[in-house]
Amino acid sequence: MNTSPIDISTITAAMPAITARRGWTASIGALKHRNYRWYAISLFITTLGGFTHRIAADWMVLQATGSVAFIGVSTALQFAPTLLLGVWGGVLADRFPRRSILLVTMSLQSLLFAALAVLALLGTAQVWQIWAVAVGLGVTGAFDGPARAAFQAEMVGHVHLRDAVSINSTMFQGGALIAPVLAGLTFTVAGPGICIAFTTATWLFGCLAILTLRRAELVPVTKQPRTSGQFAEALRYVRNKPSIFWTILLLSFVATFSLNFGVLIAGAAHSWYNSGASGYGLYTSLIAAGAFAASIMSTRRRTLRLRTIVVAGTIATVLVVSAGIIASEWYFAAALVGIGFWVIMFMTGAESLTQLSSNLAIRGRVMSIYLIVAVGGQALNGVVVGALTQAVGPQLGFVISGAVPLIATLVIGALLWRRVRAVRLQEPEPVTR
Repeated sequence: MNTSPIDISTITAAMPAITARRGWTASIGALKHRNYRWYAISLFITTLGGFTHRIAADWMVLQATGSVAFIGVSTALQFAPTLLLGVWGGVLADRFPRRSILLVTMSLQSLLFAALAVLALLGTAQVWQIWAVAVGLGVTGAFDGPARAAFQAEMVGHVHLRDAVSINSTMFQGGALIAPVLAGLTFTVAGPGICIAFTTATWLFGCLAILTLRRAELVPVTKQPRTSGQFAEALRYVRNKPSIFWTILLLSFVATFSLNFGVLIAGAAHSWYNSGASGYGLYTSLIAAGAFAASIMSTRRRTLRLRTIVVAGTIATVLVVSAGIIASEWYFAAALVGIGFWVIMFMTGAESLTQLSSNLAIRGRVMSIYLIVAVGGQALNGVVVGALTQAVGPQLGFVISGAVPLIATLVIGALLWRRVRAVRLQEPEPVTR
């Protein structure tokens, strides 16, 4: 038996030949980069921890208050700081080394997780303390997000950037697939303190991964000098790039109503299907199962257009509506898988198109606008959908949460079709002889 240690560089070097028959060669191009391989592994590990904290914290709030709306408050508190600070996060991501920013933000987040874990283990954690940690995570996340999004290109270069976005999604959704069920069971057996202590350990591993990246192998990026109007410059850039502008506009509706399902499925588990914390974890994993399949499928995507994103958004929102209309737990479970699949097809397409359409020097600020809409939309989602679900119940909450972005998607799709048709009508007919 061969007992020699496995060298991941040997595996990834062999992967192009192994997968060429299946059409996957382009999708693993990013894995040729040692820094990115190490980063992708750490992303999977921290995703396990992040979802474990989310399940534990949400269920602690629900147990303490009995209100689904308060879970929405937790979500809003974590995401709202991006609305206020995302502008500065993007500017700093273009001005300072992005690797250094990630080290600072992840270290601070590790301390926040550790503090909450101690409180939970002692049995003294209160709702306001959970919310205080959520605010801290939101503030650090406002600076972490733009730097992390722009940092991908530094690890893999522009050629393999779309591959990296797809692989990131695969790592994230793979962790999201496993973590909720494990978190639900761990919460039931060992309590929330152990769950959040595990999250702390995964974040420390993430810090170590960023720290050990080889700076010499990163793509050099010209840092932008400190000048006035840098964010306004990014806004003009986005407005003048149709591929970015329409993508972000569509994202604003999907993010606000149909991107964060924590509140809705918590309500379904608590008062609709009465399946408890384990059911909450199971429902979250069903969404993650579809999302994981979509992330793998997205690695095989060879072309990317606005039309593709509109179609994915339409199908996803139709499924959200149907999950509320058809009152069957079996259909509900199947719909969650489909929702996870099409939401991630939409999100990976939206992020890839935004990144690939923007210049590297301004990408930090462009991605901060993208994240302000995506994360800020989820903050609004937490409040709006949380209050809605508390008032009308999770079943009607699903219907409304899907119907609003569905209408917006159809309208935006019609506008884009008219623009394309107008351009085609203006094209001269070919000359025949």
